[in-house]
Amino acid sequence: MIGLKVGRGKDGEQRAAWIAALWVCVIYATIPLVRTAQSWYSARFETVWITVAIVAVLTLSLASTWLWLMRSARRIRPLELLVPLVVAGIAAWWAWQLRRRPEEAVHLLEYGLLLVLVYRALRPTHPDVSILVAAVLLTTVMSTVDEIIQWITPRRFWDYRDIGLNTGAAVLAAIAVAHLDRGSWRRPPSSSIQSSLRIAVTLIVLMTLCLANTPRRVASYTSRFPFLNFLQHPDNEMAEYGHLHQIAGIGAFKSRLTLSELIDEDRRRGIEIAPVIDRYSDEDYGRFVDSHQAFRDPLLYEARVHIYSRDFHLRRATERAAEPVRRRRHITIAHRENTILERFFGTTLHASHAALPPSVWAALQSEQNADQEFFSRTSSHLITWISETELRAGLLGLAAFLIAFDVFTGLRHRRQAKASS
Repeated sequence: MIGLKVGRGKDGEQRAAWIAALWVCVIYATIPLVRTAQSWYSARFETVWITVAIVAVLTLSLASTWLWLMRSARRIRPLELLVPLVVAGIAAWWAWQLRRRPEEAVHLLEYGLLLVLVYRALRPTHPDVSILVAAVLLTTVMSTVDEIIQWITPRRFWDYRDIGLNTGAAVLAAIAVAHLDRGSWRRPPSSSIQSSLRIAVTLIVLMTLCLANTPRRVASYTSRFPFLNFLQHPDNEMAEYGHLHQIAGIGAFKSRLTLSELIDEDRRRGIEIAPVIDRYSDEDYGRFVDSHQAFRDPLLYEARVHIYSRDFHLRRATERAAEPVRRRRHITIAHRENTILERFFGTTLHASHAALPPSVWAALQSEQNADQEFFSRTSSHLITWISETELRAGLLGLAAFLIAFDVFTGLRHRRQAKASS
């Protein structure tokens, strides 16, 4: 159990800061090694044991917390036992939900511990809520930097979900810390509030830059600085914007183009791009992705990806012949993908060799489940709930508000200090 009450002498502050910095370095240093370690482990053991190990660590942490509380000289309130139990239970449930990708659940431990270490480094003699908020925000900043490092690392990928997971782990740890810290909590002073505001502004600016780092902009600055060409690896977009299309009788799919743009582009250029699609079989799909950037020709790229998704699920349906439920689910997905192709990529589809034979198409129509919900995974990473301009304006407006609040807080503190002196 890591004690939360720390000496606030200069040596104690430096020691706490160095321990937090060392843990950040450990997290960052393991980024290039994770895939190799994962491959080695998966070849020898069941991945479910990673989840079991995480739950075991959470259980041990809960047990050590309970022992620490029992041995403390003060009277223990029931809430002090309940809160760590609830936090550990939520974390264990979350780890179990991630059991299909258990390596992601490791973030719960990494960033939960990081929050505790950062809080120890920031904690004044008398803790306050703003310092705890600052610790969560600073942990989120470090998580965002973690994802940026992954973005530039081969075989690793940028993922906003990981930032959310890391921040969630920090929030859970902060809830536990708030109930376990034995210090006398005080009203947040102006200096603590200003520190939180400045970290929040730093995080907002960093996220604004990440959300502006679209493939088109990456291509623009890498063309000026060729030594950065390694940043143009496919399927690793930091941010890309598009449109969500809800189609009655089909479901939903995302695209970089509006429906009218899709239809118009397909009519004008379908015959032109069909030979490019025919050049890449499903076995060459990886080469297609490596050779074509979606933002340069959205119609070509999205048509080929929808075709690949349709054919993938057709193959899965054949493989699941002995499992009627799964087979029908794959048939339905293949049917919906082909319906999207027929309606919005029709010229391209029929000018290529990718159109389904009438007998296969009729079989899909007869066997698909009309009640099954569908959301195409093609271009599912696109940000569609807000435009880039609106998002940037909102974030920068929020940053400006926090800066103004920071200035106001500082001025008010100086006025109060002058009045009392």
